[in-house]
Amino acid sequence: MTKTHAENTPSDALTAWRKAFFTRNVKAFAEGFAQNVVLEASALRKSVEGRDRVRQMLWTAAEIYESLVSTDQASSGQHIYIEWVATAFGGKQLRGSTILVTNEEGKIDHAVVQHRPLDGLLALSAELGKRMNGVEDSEYFWKEGER
Repeated sequence: MTKTHAENTPSDALTAWRKAFFTRNVKAFAEGFAQNVVLEASALRKSVEGRDRVRQMLWTAAEIYESLVSTDQASSGQHIYIEWVATAFGGKQLRGSTILVTNEEGKIDHAVVQHRPLDGLLALSAELGKRMNGVEDSEYFWKEGER
């Protein structure tokens, strides 16, 4: 039985996002995305499109975090807003926000992930570039020594 839009709420997408992220279930993580999902991120120079590419990019980024805690959330219509705190790189703190937009089927079709402070953001982009080497074009990522 297929759910109607009224039965697919932003909270369903948020629940799926959190379950996949915190249980480290890569298959469940991809199931929450629409086929043509778009990811925009402060750690990327360009957006990434498509379920498999977005899943791999986000999953690779998630593996960099040593911890991640959601601190606040809100939703409005088909938009979900999440604030979070993470640690990476030997306990350095990153703060950020994620915006998820769901489609009529309740799948995430647009995600925006923002990190701060700048030093942590640049370190994350560089590390993500190293880990995605050979998978995504290096032009997506900041490299140490660049201006």
